[in-house]
Amino acid sequence: MKGEGVRAEPAHFRFWPEGVERNPAPPRLTLPQVLARTAALRPQHVAMHYGGGNLNYAQLLARVDALAGYLQQRLGVQPGDRVLLIS
Repeated sequence: MKGEGVRAEPAHFRFWPEGVERNPAPPRLTLPQVLARTAALRPQHVAMHYGGGNLNYAQLLARVDALAGYLQQRLGVQPGDRVLLIS
């Protein structure tokens, strides 16, 4: 058959920026590792804007650690477990 074994390019690639890798390697660091590293290097830089205010990386890391502690102590969540948070 014609085209057998050839996969069609995903439709979203039509909008992909030139020069940006379409199949990047998986990240070497986890999101918690990236946050901890950034908080150590740039603790006072703004990490996020929300509700008319800002959180710097040190504050964000403190809140993430507090939430992780709560989930582990109160709900039995263990490192490596997947958790869905909906607000």
